[in-house]
Amino acid sequence: MAIGGDSTARQQQAKDAKSKSATKPATAPVDECVCPNTTTVKITPPDCRFVAKGKTKKVKAVGSPAGGRFSWSSSGAIGVDSGGATDEVQLKGSSASAVVDDVILTVTYTANGKSANDTIKLTGYSITKVEAKLRGTPCLRDKSRADTMPAKQRSSDSKTFDASAVTIARGCGELKLVASVAPAALPVTWLVERAADDAAGLGALPSHASDGAASLHKLTADAIGSFHVSVFHDCAGKGSPAADDAVIVMNVNIVDVKVSSSSVITRNTLFRDNRTTAGALVVDSGSTGGTAPGVNAVYTDAEFLKHPFNVKATVALTGGGADKLRGTDKVRLGYIQTTTADSVVGTYADGRTLKEVIAVSPALADPIIGGTPAMLAFPVRDTRGAVNNATGPFIISSSDAEKSNPAGGGLERVVRYVDPPAIVLAKRHPVTNSKLASIAGSNDFDTFLSAFSSDFNENYVVVGNTNWSATYGSFTDAGGWTNVGAAITTPANLTTHSPPKRAEDLAVERCPPNFVDNLKMDAR
Repeated sequence: MAIGGDSTARQQQAKDAKSKSATKPATAPVDECVCPNTTTVKITPPDCRFVAKGKTKKVKAVGSPAGGRFSWSSSGAIGVDSGGATDEVQLKGSSASAVVDDVILTVTYTANGKSANDTIKLTGYSITKVEAKLRGTPCLRDKSRADTMPAKQRSSDSKTFDASAVTIARGCGELKLVASVAPAALPVTWLVERAADDAAGLGALPSHASDGAASLHKLTADAIGSFHVSVFHDCAGKGSPAADDAVIVMNVNIVDVKVSSSSVITRNTLFRDNRTTAGALVVDSGSTGGTAPGVNAVYTDAEFLKHPFNVKATVALTGGGADKLRGTDKVRLGYIQTTTADSVVGTYADGRTLKEVIAVSPALADPIIGGTPAMLAFPVRDTRGAVNNATGPFIISSSDAEKSNPAGGGLERVVRYVDPPAIVLAKRHPVTNSKLASIAGSNDFDTFLSAFSSDFNENYVVVGNTNWSATYGSFTDAGGWTNVGAAITTPANLTTHSPPKRAEDLAVERCPPNFVDNLKMDAR
């Protein structure tokens, strides 16, 4: 029974085994295997993901397994230039991105019938121009015209000092630079270099600094010579432009203006009253009847014999280049003179007076016999006319026409100026008809030897200045006029400034109204 029982158990085990075998899945054939996708591709990140308009950049990718096909595509401001079916594509900037990282570069790699993709973000950019602005010397009276001069601009990477180069005078202030970049958030670098052909010994580079944003910069006119001011996107981080960087170069000359010698020559023996008439006392301080040479007229020291007040300054101009001449042809000099006080007065027998005053309105009736007309506050520009730029503010007879080239380089100009002030007083008071009894008072002036560049002809620097006054002698009804007390009072030399000072820092008035056109006689 025991055997029989054992046989039955074995039969049941065989049956169970057969049942399990029937439910076990069959092994799939080898040629029907579903394998994982092993095709991959990876773009090698470039050192810089910015591409300048018109410039090229190469980008590489690695695909696996080897032997597959590459296909590159790009969107927006950067296009595929060449190598679009290879592992290294050449890209070219066609325009500027609207924002940083808005270009998608895609590579597709296909191997063994399978494909893989990779992408990176890029930025197309442009730097199209640099504009340079210089603050004008503001009109002292109303602070106007400080921001009226047009900007100079440049859109080239050339370092050639051609007609587009900008010239400024040393000490004139800060040249404000604005780079036009796109997209607006593009980071840029500014670099200042001295021109390679500058003479040795001209000193350090000009100071420069950010002016509140990456695209804004300021260059201080505190150096001498010629300089390249470059703005670029420093893709490689080298501190200087690479071949595939966009760059604009503004070439700048900074010209030093320095007084080598000066003299103020006075002649108090020339005062006279030979133009006096029956109705008016006329006192001239020189022999020319109040006339003088015109602005930039050619004359010599012989002219000084005719005038009571004369200034002569020899001025050295030092620019860039091996001969130190570059930029000096654009810098001109002359004297801006302001009237700082006027106390000239005639007193009449009845105690009434007739005084020189400077009225706000040049159309005001002369003499003034009533009312309360407005008067100009001092200082007042001396020279007549409405012109307020270039040589317009220079006093009549200012001349820098004499020039030479010294052996040591640069340009030398001799700057002269003569002045023969005069007074006219009625012999009878315009209101009371009382006789003139005495004269007194003076005309007082500040004289500034100034320079400007024709590139920015409303910005003036001062290299020397002096003050002076003229008194006009004595008068009595019985004895008439005498030269007792007639004199020019002034220092013998200019006070000089090296480096030059901004005219606005010395209270220079370059703008009208002026003393000559607005002079009236006040009989009130």
